[in-house]
Amino acid sequence: MSSQSNIPILNPLTPLAFVPPDEAYGTTVAKYILVGTFAVFIWDSLHWLYQDYLLLFKTRIGLSTAIYFLSRICTFGFALTSTLYGTAPLVHCATVQKIINGFILSAIPLTSFLFFLRVHAIFNRNKYVSGAFFILWLGILAFCLSLVNVIEGINFGPTDY
Repeated sequence: MSSQSNIPILNPLTPLAFVPPDEAYGTTVAKYILVGTFAVFIWDSLHWLYQDYLLLFKTRIGLSTAIYFLSRICTFGFALTSTLYGTAPLVHCATVQKIINGFILSAIPLTSFLFFLRVHAIFNRNKYVSGAFFILWLGILAFCLSLVNVIEGINFGPTDY
């Protein structure tokens, strides 16, 4: 049985040449998913652009509206930077990964808070249901805050990927 280090690298400028074939396949599929997800997000944003305009400029801006737009901005930032991180050569991968972390670790609690507000309204401000979902939201917030410095980015070998 040969080891990975005995396999010659035919093209050292190919970023996936520095990972095992199974991981390279998974990485390639993940790149396709990132690009597809970003395309769907752009389509969704363009589809609801007029409604978002009305919500932002023609109605009173409350807490839920502010949280909604912050959630959209953070989700867009995550989708954009993740797609760039996965597909484009970036010299400072660790810095870009920290930016991605900031976007996703902000988007998750913001979007979850929108869900909490919806549950709070549907159950007619029932204090037990609202309290339970608020505790769940606090758990999501605590989990996201605990991941701030955990996820790091590195380059594939000597490449910019």
